[in-house]
Amino acid sequence: MSNKKLFINISTTIVLATAAYCAFHYFRQANTTSYSASPMDASAFYAEFVSNKEVAIAKYNQQLIKIKGVVADRNKSEGAIVINLETGNTSENIECELDASFSPEKVNFEAGDEVTFKGICAGAVENEVRIINCVIE
Repeated sequence: MSNKKLFINISTTIVLATAAYCAFHYFRQANTTSYSASPMDASAFYAEFVSNKEVAIAKYNQQLIKIKGVVADRNKSEGAIVINLETGNTSENIECELDASFSPEKVNFEAGDEVTFKGICAGAVENEVRIINCVIE
């Protein structure tokens, strides 16, 4: 293969990979912000996972959901802002990881504040249900 053809193939591959990457992130954000269902109560949502984890995972995993609850606490995990919602049990939380577009200065929730998030359910691990790419409603 000549150097010219090799250069064209590599350039085309780079352009297509960049376009696919940009499209993925653009549509991921669009999907997170364009959903408009009624919010689920955090305690009721968590109760579904407690009563039958397999059914709840099958129903909600990788699905866009809207959830309303009371802030238990706020922390930073691997550079992401995480808001934990109360579930009625102090050792169990719904972990809402905010979208990367939020800066810590914009997020000023305190324990006890009522919030509504839209995000993608990422499943459950032990005593926590994770919701990722959350945006504030």
